Amino acid sequence: MTPLGLPARSTALPVVHQEFLNNGGLGILIGDDQLPNPGLERIIEVYYSYAFSPSTRVTFDYQFITNPAYNTDRGPVSCLACARTRSSEKAGLLIIFGPPGWG
Repeated sequence: MTPLGLPARSTALPVVHQEFLNNGGLGILIGDDQLPNPGLERIIEVYYSYAFSPSTRVTFDYQFITNPAYNTDRGPVSCLACARTRSSEKAGLLIIFGPPGWG
């Protein structure tokens, strides 16, 4: 079986977290000294996973992100990724391609 997926999600930050980031706070993945125009982060993704053998799988992934890091002043962003996993490994090889200066 070869999986194909098309997930989508829309998320928002709690007001307390928005205030923290707008006051210069930094998170693990977001925070650049201010968040003056917070908004919903929307992600649409499509992926295709192909099994070369019972133990080796390659997955291709594309994500379209509007308002990355909940910031309406940013984006949209397109990201491509390719991952190779083996059943004997806990983690696989992941290569991510995004726009210059992002990430």
